[in-house]
Amino acid sequence: MNVMLPSVTNVFSIMLNNDNHPTIMKEDGVMLILLCSHCNCPESFDLFVFALNWIPGFCASSRQPTLKPFEKFTIHGLWPSFEDSTRDPPRQQITQLNLNEISPIVHELEQKWPSVVISKGNKWFWNYEWTKHGTAAASVAETRGQLNYFKKAIELYDSLAVILWLDSAGIIPSNITFYDLSKVIDAVEGNFGYKTRFRCYYTSMDTSYLIEIKFCFTKNFQRPHYVEDADGSNPAHSLAARVGGKDPQKNAIEKFLHNFNDGQIFALIGIGLGFNHIRNYCFNSFGLSILIFSLCTQFALLLHNVFMQNNHIFIGIEEIMWAQKISIAVIVSIGSFHGKCNPLQIIIASLIEVPILMANKYIGFKIMKVADIGGGIHLYLFAAHFGLGISTMFWKYNDSRKRKLTSDNCSELGMLISIVLMYGLWPGLNAAFSRGDKKHRIVVNTYLSICSACVMAFAVSSLSDRKNRFTIKHLHIAVIGGAVSVSSVADMMITPYFALLIGLVSALSSLLFFIFVKSAIGIPGILAGFASAIFAYISSEKQYGYSLFQIFVARAPTANSSDLHEILSYLPDISAGEGRTNYQQFICQIAYVGVTLLIAILGGCLTGLIIRQPFFEPLKSEDLFEDNVNWVLPSEEEEYFGNESYCDIESSMDTEMNLQSLKLPQQRNGKRKNENYRDSN
Repeated sequence: MNVMLPSVTNVFSIMLNNDNHPTIMKEDGVMLILLCSHCNCPESFDLFVFALNWIPGFCASSRQPTLKPFEKFTIHGLWPSFEDSTRDPPRQQITQLNLNEISPIVHELEQKWPSVVISKGNKWFWNYEWTKHGTAAASVAETRGQLNYFKKAIELYDSLAVILWLDSAGIIPSNITFYDLSKVIDAVEGNFGYKTRFRCYYTSMDTSYLIEIKFCFTKNFQRPHYVEDADGSNPAHSLAARVGGKDPQKNAIEKFLHNFNDGQIFALIGIGLGFNHIRNYCFNSFGLSILIFSLCTQFALLLHNVFMQNNHIFIGIEEIMWAQKISIAVIVSIGSFHGKCNPLQIIIASLIEVPILMANKYIGFKIMKVADIGGGIHLYLFAAHFGLGISTMFWKYNDSRKRKLTSDNCSELGMLISIVLMYGLWPGLNAAFSRGDKKHRIVVNTYLSICSACVMAFAVSSLSDRKNRFTIKHLHIAVIGGAVSVSSVADMMITPYFALLIGLVSALSSLLFFIFVKSAIGIPGILAGFASAIFAYISSEKQYGYSLFQIFVARAPTANSSDLHEILSYLPDISAGEGRTNYQQFICQIAYVGVTLLIAILGGCLTGLIIRQPFFEPLKSEDLFEDNVNWVLPSEEEEYFGNESYCDIESSMDTEMNLQSLKLPQQRNGKRKNENYRDSN
């Protein structure tokens, strides 16, 4: 869907199909917004609608003589309205406009609220708006009286710099340039912070002229805090679907709730238990993952809107799921330096990582326009090397510290549960934001890759042991490798055979690195990057059809090209691209792997240098990989207090100082201190 924003010699022209965007609907050429708070007073009104005219479009659609059009949005009106829009609010007291009362702002009104129709001047226009709408707004203090009503309209006009919003998105008035409609909508709604509606003049099935944009405000001129699907003040949620309301089954929560739940379980249990393999560090590895996930999800929600260039915060199920993925990557990162840092250092490192990770994601998707549906590059490759960069800034292992890195049956069982959860949840997590055949391919390719990786893990693990036994750590590494390595190409036509091959290669290479180099960090992410480049190079329109441009958005034809117009007639949601060749896309995919590695390693090293400073109180050598430094363990409570209450112990000590009633503290190795205590008597 394309948009043209011509100069004054033409009009704002929209290539529009009414089924293409859920916020656009044609009803006698009028588009309404009904998105504000309820009011219980039946004699009052529910909301304000603030309307701006696009002068070139209005002049083109008007049947009456108009002034010479100029490139500008001007005020059409500030209208108290009911949610159902079937009637006008009652007027408190009908009075004619008094120019003397509004004289302090007449000059501003002439510039921002002019009448374009020649036969009806400014005074007539202002008087009409006042008598019809202004008198109905008297119940609100900010719009009570003629001067307050018009001043408030000017204040709202000044706060809605629509031309600047469009200009910042690269949308400039032109007679020949077309713009994607979704970009126009994003530019306006991203800055306003909520949904808007357009009033258009339709000249044909495919073309329309923008006449008006309508914005909604509550009666106290506030904007809602939730996305539209979660906003209870949206009247569409108060009407049955058969009478024009929104079908609850089409709410975003119905589409994404199961994916949301999968993401929570995957992050908190699947990833958390995966770090639970060190015997004396189970509480820290699992417990701190919950803290970091909760903290980073909130931080990522805020930054997501910054990097999406929104002036307001959107909170909804989709935004939370994006924040989930960021938090999962952060948890993966801290796995590289678990046990080497105290909780404060981990928190600081996580808060530093989130904006760096999101900046890297912005570079990949908005600037380089790479394909990375499952985050193999921008999430997991980044996370692995960011954590590695931090880890290198801390101590290196010696023999005494290596003895702490042992596991027991309980910790190994936790890792096995982690493997099962990741095995089952990862395919759906990769496909969370996809639909149709694309979603189908993602699930199939991810699942096959994990299956083949598991088989390879059992084979390699058996061959690497003298007694042909299996190692749970090997299986854990293989499952992660199989899922991550295919995640960047899961939506591509890689065929099931290559999905299986990717899993095999990833598991084999990761396990060989782990067995001989003692580390497999980042190997699956690098494989994901190279796989995405290879399949980007061999992909073609013959293989994918027009859906190729949904996967590789930069390969779509450029704006205003005849090829793009042809594609839009079949897939209207395709955006104008750069006309990249498969070779250029290959270079971009490879380059993004290098950019991600550079940003992650440098960012990790710099973060490590920051958090190792003395004022963060780094852990001492004897406190590394120990739970009891940060957690009160159940065994400690039993050791110090036994089965007696504190009061019982205190009483006993007061009477005869009976030290025999206390259990002696134990050392960390589980043996009692070998000290001699004498009776106080």
